[in-house]
Amino acid sequence: MSRFKRDLSGMRNPPKTGPPEKHSAYAELRRYRERKTDMRTADDKALAAWKDAIVNDCGGAEGMDAFQLSMLDRAVECLIVLRCMSNYVEKTGIMDAEGSLVACLRHSFLAYQNSFRLALQAIYERADKRPPKPPDLDDYLKNNYGDGEPK
Repeated sequence: MSRFKRDLSGMRNPPKTGPPEKHSAYAELRRYRERKTDMRTADDKALAAWKDAIVNDCGGAEGMDAFQLSMLDRAVECLIVLRCMSNYVEKTGIMDAEGSLVACLRHSFLAYQNSFRLALQAIYERADKRPPKPPDLDDYLKNNYGDGEPK
């Protein structure tokens, strides 16, 4: 122990001692990949609602192809990691004890954010390029031959 010990009582966020906190993003990812989300937590409910909203935007699950569904899974995984990192930064602050950005903000956060954006972009671009569904035959006949005569 140094004899020049600093008084840290006046600091707003004094450095913590003990083992470093973890953002637990990879544990959350493992839980999601193993389909162990039980919809009891607010995060699980929010993720499910967000995923359902994207599926509905693209015309429902039957309106999405395998590429879009796999990109949606990647987007959900990126969102899980981003939310865990954000929660971690809210708890610990953006600076570490040495005065630099915490490690997850230095490298990973921007990469995951960009990956998330690109996944969503790919999902919606694919949905926009789909040809519209042909009209239903009954609707077509009612609109064009409602009374038996062509309009």
